[in-house]
Amino acid sequence: MELLVILLLWIVAFGLANTFRLAGAVRPRTSEWAGVCAAIARCYNMDVQAVRILWVVGTLVFGGFGLLLYLICWAMLPQE
Repeated sequence: MELLVILLLWIVAFGLANTFRLAGAVRPRTSEWAGVCAAIARCYNMDVQAVRILWVVGTLVFGGFGLLLYLICWAMLPQE
């Protein structure tokens, strides 16, 4: 059962990362971290600090899923 949940989380994470990539999110070269939150903020015309706060809250609420999603987005989103 746990393996199924982990597999499902990976599928969802790759799907979300692909959605961000297809929406045109591009990681900036001048970013504090990997640039994932900056890319999403720029793509959806949001404040980068708001995206970071939402990402941390989401990570805490969903038991670390945000960290997995962040790493996958870092690998999948192109850099400008």
